[in-house]
Amino acid sequence: MRRLLRSPLRSTAVFGYLSVIYWGNYASQAGVSNRRFALARVKFALPYLNTPCNELAVARTLRAAYTLINRRKYGDALWLLTTLPRLGIAFASKACALMAPDHCGVIDSVIAEQYPQFGFTLRQGYIAKTHANAVRFQRYCYSLQ
Repeated sequence: MRRLLRSPLRSTAVFGYLSVIYWGNYASQAGVSNRRFALARVKFALPYLNTPCNELAVARTLRAAYTLINRRKYGDALWLLTTLPRLGIAFASKACALMAPDHCGVIDSVIAEQYPQFGFTLRQGYIAKTHANAVRFQRYCYSLQ
């Protein structure tokens, strides 16, 4: 998926974005695979991609996020990715980690609960989509390195 997400080709980058959504929804916390649920989540994002302009916006957002990661601005990259449909903090972190696994890690509610020292705020069982959590992601990535 790294090559897809970092691709200069619009259609390939969009496929990478959809792949993150599918991959992130494929297995439950119990490790049970759920193809139908994952595919339904991808289909939910498709209407946003119905125009070439929207596809271009996704590709540009992915490229901009990767540029931010290369500049070691992991929180900014994460925050930018949350502007894409179906990407909250957890899914945006998956995209960051897939784009640059040597620099970024995945953060989700399970990890946040197990490691409260990182300070991620949860809302209704999910990592809250707040700028403060994006800043925490920056520190989290540095600590993983």
